[in-house]
Amino acid sequence: MIQVVIDWVGRRFGRPRVIEALPSRSEMGFRFQREEFEKLFNAVGHWASVEFFTVRGMPIDAVDDLPLGPDGGIDGVIRITTQSERGAKIIAGRIRTKIIRQSY
Repeated sequence: MIQVVIDWVGRRFGRPRVIEALPSRSEMGFRFQREEFEKLFNAVGHWASVEFFTVRGMPIDAVDDLPLGPDGGIDGVIRITTQSERGAKIIAGRIRTKIIRQSY
């Protein structure tokens, strides 16, 4: 009822009616994925032993290089290159901890 009165008053006095379109669920999900990926990329992207790639093997040098996956989300691969397997496990553990704790 209140909306009807507001619309009537707006039309009566010539004020334009502004309607904000809410983003769809898929758009909100994509924004969330992009924000989280950007935080992770900024946190560990400068590490010498960490590289980011698309699922097709193209390097990701900036967040703007992210293509959409088949489902509309972000698909990426984190490649760890170290001298030893132990070093790779340490780096993987640090990345996993950052993701779990969201301490980007």
